[in-house]
Amino acid sequence: MRVAILDGYTDEPAGLGVPPYLGTHPRYAYGAARAAGATEVRYVPVERVRSGDVDLNRFDVVVGICGVHTPGKYLGARPADLSEMLRILSEVDAVTVLGGPAAQSGHGRVGGELPETEVEGVDVIARGDVEAVVYDLVSEGSPEAVDPDRRRSIEELREYSVKGAPAAREHVDYPDAVIAELETYRGCPRFLSGGCSFCTEVPRYGEPEFRPPEDVVEEVKALYKVGVRRFRVGRQPCVFSYMAEGIGETERPRPNPEAVEKLFRGICTVAPDLVTLHVDNANPAVIAEHPVESREIAKVLVRYGTPGNVVAFGVETFDERVARKNNLNVESKEEVFRAIEVVASVGGYRGWNGMPYLLPGLNFVCGLIGENRERYRRDEEVLRELVERGLRVRRINVRNVVPFPGTEMGEHGTKWLERNRERVAAFKRFVREEVDPVLLRRVLPKGTVLRRLRVEPREPEFARQVGSYPVACRLLAEREPGEWVDGLVVGHGARSVEVIPLPVRREDGPDVLAKLPGVGKKEALDAFLKGRRPRVPYALRSWFAF
Repeated sequence: MRVAILDGYTDEPAGLGVPPYLGTHPRYAYGAARAAGATEVRYVPVERVRSGDVDLNRFDVVVGICGVHTPGKYLGARPADLSEMLRILSEVDAVTVLGGPAAQSGHGRVGGELPETEVEGVDVIARGDVEAVVYDLVSEGSPEAVDPDRRRSIEELREYSVKGAPAAREHVDYPDAVIAELETYRGCPRFLSGGCSFCTEVPRYGEPEFRPPEDVVEEVKALYKVGVRRFRVGRQPCVFSYMAEGIGETERPRPNPEAVEKLFRGICTVAPDLVTLHVDNANPAVIAEHPVESREIAKVLVRYGTPGNVVAFGVETFDERVARKNNLNVESKEEVFRAIEVVASVGGYRGWNGMPYLLPGLNFVCGLIGENRERYRRDEEVLRELVERGLRVRRINVRNVVPFPGTEMGEHGTKWLERNRERVAAFKRFVREEVDPVLLRRVLPKGTVLRRLRVEPREPEFARQVGSYPVACRLLAEREPGEWVDGLVVGHGARSVEVIPLPVRREDGPDVLAKLPGVGKKEALDAFLKGRRPRVPYALRSWFAF
């Protein structure tokens, strides 16, 4: 049986799969097909179907994976929406499977719900785990023999994750820029109370089920063997709660530094020449409640991780009344401030690539149950205080709520968002214009040199490092798409920095030369016309290619 895993890309609150990321869903489905004995398994990025490079009709089974639950702006690729994926699957002469977040709870910027049991042109909707469905389909050979709601076990995943590693070779950013997303657990420690009003993690997975460190390490070993050098431990609601003590007894379990160190030490042992090792989500309430253990985990992330790492705090709002109505993580602003200080005090120093080793990020959600004018006044007030205190935060993300079926927010829809549409827009402007620029200048002052920036293939006027929430760098001189450069920070926008690509070339022109430290317009023009380097300190001569 020949199987194609069609990756339309995914973006979830706990898991990234849009290039340069390679998500867990397509990789595990690929591994499941191999484990079940498929004669041929092919990972197919959706771009290669759009361009006509791959004919899906030569396969017996086509598994389409897509679903964007946390929409954003993507520089690396354009995710397939549900309608595009369904169109592709309906035109294929093969057994078709729809998997990923879109199959489990819909897709889109305002939520979505699939029909109860059938979608035209799709033989199986994998409402459980797509990898479990793929394994059963390939093993049994018939869609009728498949339970679309089946979940895979930790034991099954042990095999699928290793056998899915070769999918990386077909990724659009392989080998230099692909970054493999890694899962440590599903479910949330806050399952006791039902979790946040808008989150799908508790309704879908419930109590956390941790993967043993050895399993994740074996997965990394397999990925490293096929050439992957970048990894993100991002598929979990809170990295500080991995194998924490008190799960099922408290929603703020005591972090387990020993388990976290065993995991990251193991990753670095089997991937000794890795280039990127980052993480994602963390619950600031857990860090604030257990600062000693959390500080030890932050040290682990700095010791084994790479600079530019970000732990995203799900704050959502500082309005305590709205927080209670939506059963959010945090009870007060002071908890968040304490968590910021714990992380930044350990990871705030600058690493080899120009970025601080480890800083927090803040996530806000607009359209929460019960919000009003006071909610946004309070959020602005606290953010002003955060700036005045001099706290270091890598980035702030503000997004509109997506009301998915099965969540409490799914019963309310977007009515709170619609009621506060103007306030939402004003709050986003406030963050972008008054907060983001200050925080960015604090993290990346002028004169910072950022190493290993990749010029974006789709938008070559920008370049970024490959990792969690990389800073967008607007290039002041042209470079080739996909080229690797260093960049000198010379200016700031709201969410991006202006950089001069290094080494500087003569053809970059006098306007670029004039922005270099200590080089004025007159010296820049004279150097350009004479074809010489501007007069700069000896230590800066390596910045020039002429």
